[in-house]
Amino acid sequence: MQTYIERVRLEPRQFVRQRGAIARWLGFQPQAARDSKAEIPVLFKDKWMSFSNFLLCGLDFDILMLDVCMVTLIDLIAWQDATLRSRLMLGVLIAYIVDTLLISLRRYSGRRNLASHTLADERFLI
Repeated sequence: MQTYIERVRLEPRQFVRQRGAIARWLGFQPQAARDSKAEIPVLFKDKWMSFSNFLLCGLDFDILMLDVCMVTLIDLIAWQDATLRSRLMLGVLIAYIVDTLLISLRRYSGRRNLASHTLADERFLI
């Protein structure tokens, strides 16, 4: 790993590349890494900070199912209320609020966990 980092640090133009739109949307691997047998480190610039979207770590489907169940539950509970005009909108709003709270709780807990398992302080985890 240190060898790769040192090679990239010395010659960044050779190893750091721009990722095309199609490669980004379809999740293609770097072309040089697939074609060559030599271990060439190829890095992409992350100008949209898509790495930060990876923090849910596979919980995306579970959170989606929680949102669907919550919208359905609110819709069923509010069925009896005749004064409520849009039960579905109420369910979506409550699901959005709960989803936002869960993601912020995960972000906070993840930073605390990372800070407790490393020597970095929470202030340095941006």
